[in-house]
Amino acid sequence: MVVRWGLLSAYADKAALIAWKVDDVTSFSPVDKYDVWHDRAVFHFLTRKSEREKYRDSLERSIKVGGYVIIAAFSIGGHRRCSGLDIVQYNAKNLESELGKKFTLMKEQADKYITPSGKEQSFGYYTFTRNA
Repeated sequence: MVVRWGLLSAYADKAALIAWKVDDVTSFSPVDKYDVWHDRAVFHFLTRKSEREKYRDSLERSIKVGGYVIIAAFSIGGHRRCSGLDIVQYNAKNLESELGKKFTLMKEQADKYITPSGKEQSFGYYTFTRNA
């Protein structure tokens, strides 16, 4: 998967239509319910079970039934640390287990990301839907 800036810049004017939220994911208390939750490399930094449970609770409170959760995380067999921090590696099975029965995996995709320093990182992209 390659993202080209030209493609992204074509949608820049649409950014105002998105409700951007910046918060501590382990204590996020939504006012509204959302259609999409996009996590680009956050979940794998939650190394304690209690943090992951709080993340899942935030998801359950935040996502509309039928809404989508997209998570990008380090794949099993890849890096064990990132930016000097420990991470947890994932595949579809263990990520499904972490999110629980209120979320169903719809799609998974493997990806190789090349860092600015030229190192290759193995990621998995996972799309879930929120169940009733």
